Amino acid sequence: MSTGHDDQAGSGTVLIAAVLLIGCLLAGLAVSAAAYLVKMEQVSQASDLTVLAAAGFGCDAAENVAATHHVEILSCEFAGDAFDHVAIVTVAGEFNLFGFKSQITQTAYGGKLAN
Repeated sequence: MSTGHDDQAGSGTVLIAAVLLIGCLLAGLAVSAAAYLVKMEQVSQASDLTVLAAAGFGCDAAENVAATHHVEILSCEFAGDAFDHVAIVTVAGEFNLFGFKSQITQTAYGGKLAN
């Protein structure tokens, strides 16, 4: 004879809560990964623009471009001579997610070759 009391009453609620929690965690992880990839792309683009400024106008101009794009120049070097030279610039950008900070670095090469 059944008493009408089900031993598994409410287990569906717990299961749905667990699924929703896992879904929220996965969504948060996806958003965090996307934000990191966006910041990597921004630092990469900033390094390209900075090396172009350095190759054309010197490291002082590169500092201005880096500041505009919120990155820091770690190194700015030249190889070659006045006619055939390559600028080598390494920049760093800060990635901050929920108080956890990470530095993203990128090196770019650019220059002028005489024919």
